[in-house]
Amino acid sequence: MLWIFASRPINGGIEIRRVGETRGFHPPYGWLCVGLILLLTNNHAAASIPCLPLPEIQQRLGQLARGWHSILAMETGYAPPPSYNVCQLKNGLPFADHQLKRIYIRGLASENDEITLAHEYLHLAFSHHPRGHDEVFIEAMARQLVRVQ
Repeated sequence: MLWIFASRPINGGIEIRRVGETRGFHPPYGWLCVGLILLLTNNHAAASIPCLPLPEIQQRLGQLARGWHSILAMETGYAPPPSYNVCQLKNGLPFADHQLKRIYIRGLASENDEITLAHEYLHLAFSHHPRGHDEVFIEAMARQLVRVQ
């Protein structure tokens, strides 16, 4: 078992105070676990900050989601979120906060940004189904939706 002790972010990062181990610590698997825990912790810390709304992107996503509905309605587990907010992400990876129904994104300046927006929307739209946690499905569907628009 791997124990990680981390303090709260000072400037958006995580400070590791101590990494302990029991029953052996075997890199690279151990370091992969550390990286995954840090990634999840960093996203959790970002979710606790206030939402700085991006109303233009939220309006654009609403239009796109209505256009995608006919495609997504055929997918098992699809349930369009009744409400959500699109929020400014200052650092870290874009993500969807399922509890607060928020999508954190940096902006919408490129096709990759559009794919990211679709990807995070799909996490919310499939949040009550196992497909909502299937990164391969979510990414493939996001790319398909952006190509269709």
